[in-house]
Amino acid sequence: MSTHVRTESLEGDRLREWLELAHLRLVAATYRGTSRPEDAKPLRAAEAMADRLPRCSVVAEDLPYDEARGKKSVRFLATGLSDVWRRIEVSPAARTHFYEVLRPGEPCHLHLDVEMEREMNPRVPADGPGAADALLLRECAQLLRSLGLGDPIDVATSDSSTATKFSRHHVLVLDRRCPRDNLSCGALARRLRNACVRNHGPPASNPLFVWARRKEPGADAERRQLVFLADLGVYTRNRHWRCLLCSKSTSPGRVLLPADARGGRVDLDEFLRHSVANCLSCAPGGWVRGAAPPDARIELVTVLEEDGTEPVSTSLLGWQAASVAAAVEPHARDLGGVRLAHYSRPGCLDAAWRWLSEAVDASRREFAFEPGPEHRWRFRRHLRFASAEELRAAVLRDLPAAVHVGPEEGTELRRELTFDIDLTDYHELRPCCGKKRRCCAECWPLAEIGAAIVARLLREELGCARVLCVFSGGRGAHIWALDRRYADAGADFRRALCARWRPPGEWHAGHRALFDEEVRPRLARATARVRALLGPGDVDVLRAVWPRLDEAVTAQPGHLVKMPGTLHPRTAAACCPLRSPDDPGGELRCPIPGDGEDWYERTAHLADEIR
Repeated sequence: MSTHVRTESLEGDRLREWLELAHLRLVAATYRGTSRPEDAKPLRAAEAMADRLPRCSVVAEDLPYDEARGKKSVRFLATGLSDVWRRIEVSPAARTHFYEVLRPGEPCHLHLDVEMEREMNPRVPADGPGAADALLLRECAQLLRSLGLGDPIDVATSDSSTATKFSRHHVLVLDRRCPRDNLSCGALARRLRNACVRNHGPPASNPLFVWARRKEPGADAERRQLVFLADLGVYTRNRHWRCLLCSKSTSPGRVLLPADARGGRVDLDEFLRHSVANCLSCAPGGWVRGAAPPDARIELVTVLEEDGTEPVSTSLLGWQAASVAAAVEPHARDLGGVRLAHYSRPGCLDAAWRWLSEAVDASRREFAFEPGPEHRWRFRRHLRFASAEELRAAVLRDLPAAVHVGPEEGTELRRELTFDIDLTDYHELRPCCGKKRRCCAECWPLAEIGAAIVARLLREELGCARVLCVFSGGRGAHIWALDRRYADAGADFRRALCARWRPPGEWHAGHRALFDEEVRPRLARATARVRALLGPGDVDVLRAVWPRLDEAVTAQPGHLVKMPGTLHPRTAAACCPLRSPDDPGGELRCPIPGDGEDWYERTAHLADEIR
């Protein structure tokens, strides 16, 4: 058995008790309504009833829209699934809205909710979703084998697709094994997503990722996102899983029908086969109908998260927040999938490690991992790694939202002279983006001008031959002086340097050449709207576009900075170099994506070009 799962064996009396209770949950004849629609907490009442009557399951029933109250009501019931079936087979499908409630700690089968909006994915042929769905099931079977859980002994598929949406449910039954609860199913589904990225590439070119409409938390409108074919949002506590032959009260025409009914008809056995909570499916029939043999055993499986921690609810992981569109781009990404694909590339951090070793010893530097909403660990500081490959292995294991680099730690902190330019500080010159956490082709020249001026000052005033300019991944640039002479500089020197390089009050010697060579050609690429906000004279323009430095980043040697070559936590753009430090006078590349590109594709391409 893999170390990524933990099992609990049910044998002897425990197994017989478990089989008896599981059987009673199916055949309980009592249909008990536990609450009225207007009750404040009907689920709690249903759970209390099920706990008093352990032979019952908790089932949810959507009630018709209440015009008087202006909202939909849900009734929770403590009953047996067989009794639910008797209600379903005598009721019209358009008026039958039953759901199994997957309670925390209650075993259930592995299940996948596959969805694709046809309008959002016009390039996918009519039979394309079916091919991707079959590929998803093959990947799932391969993952189960790699975890030591074996191939599914049955896959029950139901379909509620329409002309506008492809929608299927899969219930995968393991041989004498059953996931501990819905949270373990969620951990396994996230492992499946990561395995699909490793096997089939990043989401942008992966056949198992599709475009969907999602609403960012706190946003007013939906936006287009690239998401995994299997919905990762269904693995929560008390999740409602729609029963076979039922429809949603909001769309009564979409009835969940069996795609592979055995015998060509739907009866009680077929209904229970599609049940997620019917754990008896994993046991041989003889065990259920009679006495189990003395050596009989069933394993309850807890699937751990990728980082080895206990599985948690999707709602706690914040997958919706983690996969929403970056504020700087109209096309959203599955951020976890992009990180996994990026750091899976061998050598992706080698160039950055080499640059960070020029002025200090990178193996003695502090590294820090920043968690995202999907992580359950705190900000990790004072990490050390002996090589770029060791760092990449740790990043692949934890998949942090961001990787930061600090000073070489010893008796004194040593770090390169580093400068941070943030376009938020230029808000009066950015009618396009203002104070928003983004940048675009219209305002990017302001960051480029600031980086070019700082790089030139480092070369001409401090004699730094190697200067690294890096896109921050969000809305600015970082400039690194890769010179050992200044790695030992204290806070006073760094603070004085920031004061010396403040915007000029008047025209000095050398300003003309700096303006003509660094500012004027780049300013020409800025839009007329930006140029109209600048002063009338050259000195006014130079003062307006002069780099506005974050003094804390430069003055404090212990300050953390995002590591070049890693991904930004919000945009998933790579912190890519804008030009090679081997070409100090070369042109700075633009990281802003063009038509048909997204931020990751553009910046990762630059990172590959400039090494």
